[in-house]
Amino acid sequence: MEDEKQTLESKDDLAQLSLNWIEIWRLSILHPTTGTFNRIINDQKTGIKWGVIWMAVVTLIAWFVGPQRYLISGVAADNFGQRNGNIILLVGGIVAPLFAVVVLLINAAILHGVANLFGGTGIYNQLVYCWGVMLMPFILLAGIVIRLPMLFPSTREFTSSHTGIIVQMIAFILFIGVNLYQFYAMMVAFSTVEKLGLWKSIGIFIMTTFVIVVVFNLLSAGFQAL
Repeated sequence: MEDEKQTLESKDDLAQLSLNWIEIWRLSILHPTTGTFNRIINDQKTGIKWGVIWMAVVTLIAWFVGPQRYLISGVAADNFGQRNGNIILLVGGIVAPLFAVVVLLINAAILHGVANLFGGTGIYNQLVYCWGVMLMPFILLAGIVIRLPMLFPSTREFTSSHTGIIVQMIAFILFIGVNLYQFYAMMVAFSTVEKLGLWKSIGIFIMTTFVIVVVFNLLSAGFQAL
């Protein structure tokens, strides 16, 4: 009887750990805490596969709802014609998710390695999973706020008026705010996975990013000098 009771309790614990995607997204954006991300990384679904899949899906959505595709396709259309601009849109929908997945895997690997040097004891698969699955609500919210000016007349008179300028500024500030909030949530997730303090995790991220930028610039300068 005692063994059966323990088995039932362990099953109940696993059921509590299993979160559906809506719950994961809700917790990630409304309660980005150590407790939340501990629940996420201990979920039965945790693994690189789902992290990669959701990063690809989120990037695909971001490509079609974000403002960058209009800028890129517009530049391509101006320089190479409207047909090529449309092709860039379609190609971007394929390349952007693949690129985002590669960036996720590489960034997670580098930061996980650096975290280990500073006492981190996390698991790489959990970091990829956590970062990959948590981004959906942030991307959707950023896509919504950047489109707030679309609720108002799109005439040149309104856009250049004081009200139009204020609306665009508010949308831009909210967009920056959402991205900063996303960065904070990702750092909390990183600190949770690696079992490090939040400020130490942020320091690792900033230091690693700085080193990567410096190395990239040195390599670029070296190639240009050849």
